This record gives sequence, structure tokens and C-alpha cells, in this order.
Amino acid sequence: MICPKCKSTQNKVLDSRSTQSSIRRRRQCESCQFRFTTLEAIKIFDLIITKRKGNREIFDQKKLECGIRKSFNKRNIDEIKINQLLQEIQEQIVQLDCDEISSLELGNIVLYELSKVDEAAFVCYWAMFGNFSTINDFEQLLSNYLQSKKLQTEKS
Repeated sequence: MICPKCKSTQNKVLDSRSTQSSIRRRRQCESCQFRFTTLEAIKIFDLIITKRKGNREIFDQKKLECGIRKSFNKRNIDEIKINQLLQEIQEQIVQLDCDEISSLELGNIVLYELSKVDEAAFVCYWAMFGNFSTINDFEQLLSNYLQSKKLQTEKS
């Protein structure tokens, strides 16, 4: 690691904490004594996504992030929440413990995590990546979603 203050490569790790998909390290530069934190993220390189038409492609974190950012278009959300959302989605994928998932399954994970953060972004993402033939199809799915939310609220 390079010290952000003096650019020295001589530093030591003071503390490490790990989560399911990242490692947070507290470091100290041995040259200038500056303390800084690094976050090492676990990348999902070997995951294959099976698309609706049957073609397969390697999981692309940037592509997922781009789609999520589009769903938050003109929404007031900070960068930290988006990164936390991406982290949650990645942890859900890791927990599946598989080499290949369908784009539908990945989309459902994203939708579930989005619904916990921002319902408008959830609907935007659903509209962009859902499989709708007509506006009536979308209206029916939205109605079903609202009904399930109502039932969840009544149970609480």
C-alpha cells in the first residue's frame, strides 16, 4: 500500500477486521507515521450469469453498479448507501455458493435489496430490467408488489 500523505510504500498493519466480502485494515506509514484505512473487497471473478435467451457471460460488477445507479437517477441518495447496497448484493451472491446463476435470480436479489433502500429506485430498476410485454403487465406486477407489502405491514 502507498501512503496517501507521503507516498511511501513502507507501512504496517495495525488492525484487520473482516466481513463476508471485504477486509478493513488500519495502517500506519513507517515514514511519516500517518494512519489510514484500506478496504480490500472480494471480487467475484468466476461467476457466470445465464441470460434469458440462454447466452452466458461473466459477472461484471461495473455493469451491475451502472444499472443500480440508473435506478437512482434524480434520486437523492449518497454514495455510501449505494456502496452498501452493492456490498449487500455481493454478499447475497457469495452466500449462494454457486458458479452460475440466472440473470433472473440476480435481478431478484437486486430488487430485494433495492426495496429495502428506496421504493422508487426499486420500481425504476424493475421497469428497466423486467420482462414486460405491455403496460398492463407492469401494472399487474406493481399491484402484486403493493399487495405483498400491505400483507407484510399487517403481519408486523
